Amino acid sequence: MCLVDTLAAAGVKRIYGLVGDSLNGVTDSIRPRKDLQWMPVRYEEAVAFAAGAEAQLTRRLTVCAGSSVRAISI
Repeated sequence: MCLVDTLAAAGVKRIYGLVGDSLNGVTDSIRPRKDLQWMPVRYEEAVAFAAGAEAQLTRRLTVCAGSSVRAISI
C-alpha cells in the first residue's frame, strides 16, 4: 500500500490506531512488515494522545490513525 510505504520512508516506526472497516487495508499492509508496528488503542481519543506523547518524547514522526465515526453526546 502506497500510504504505508510512504510512512515507512518518512521514518515512522509506530502507527497508533483503532481498527475499523476504513483502516482494514492499512492494518493488512502493516502486518507483514518488520519496519512498522501497529499499536492498537481502545479509544480514539487515546490514539492522538499516545502518538503525540511518543512524538514529543522521541522527537520522531509518529502517526495516529482514526476512522470516521459519529460522536455521541449526551
